[in-house]
This record gives sequence, C-alpha cells and structure tokens, in this order.
Amino acid sequence: MDDTLRLILERELNDYAGKTLNGETYLSKSLDGQRYTVTSIASLGDDRFVNVGLIVRLDDDHIIIEHDNNNKPLVEALTQACVPREKIVIDYDAAPQPAMSV
Repeated sequence: MDDTLRLILERELNDYAGKTLNGETYLSKSLDGQRYTVTSIASLGDDRFVNVGLIVRLDDDHIIIEHDNNNKPLVEALTQACVPREKIVIDYDAAPQPAMSV
C-alpha cells in the first residue's frame, strides 16, 4: 500500500467534513485504515436528516469510490491533488445525482 496515496486521500476527505449550515459532517475511518465514510447529520426544525455522502476504500494501490453524492465529486478533488486517474476506480453509477446540502 502506498502511504502517499493514503495521505492524499485522507487530506482530501477531511475537506468534506466539518460544520455545515444546519449540522455537521463527519469523517470516519476503519481500524485498518482501508475504509472511509463521510456522514452528514443535520436538523431543520424538528426534522433530523442523516446522509452518507462518501464511501471510499483503499485496495492495493487504488482508491475505490463506492458512493459519492457531493457537489464536487471526490474523483475531481483527487485528480486536482495529482492522484493519477488510473489509480481511482469509480464503483457506482457516476450519473449526476442531486447533492445534499445541509
């Protein structure tokens, strides 16, 4: 496993976490450092919303994006961070989806 790839992935994923308009977005990592999720929890009045925006895993020397419903797809952030496109696998229907804004 390429530690540089892992560090870049974690740095880029951190940009998807933090305070939002009506809630907070959290980055979670598995104990083995191979799987990541970004989950949003928001409130609007008495309603509470939970959304998993990203599911990503590392497999050998590849980043595999299992799910992404963000305005800026992770693949774009990674390629802008100089991760070669051939190191990124999109393993979901990459058709445009409505992004959650919280």
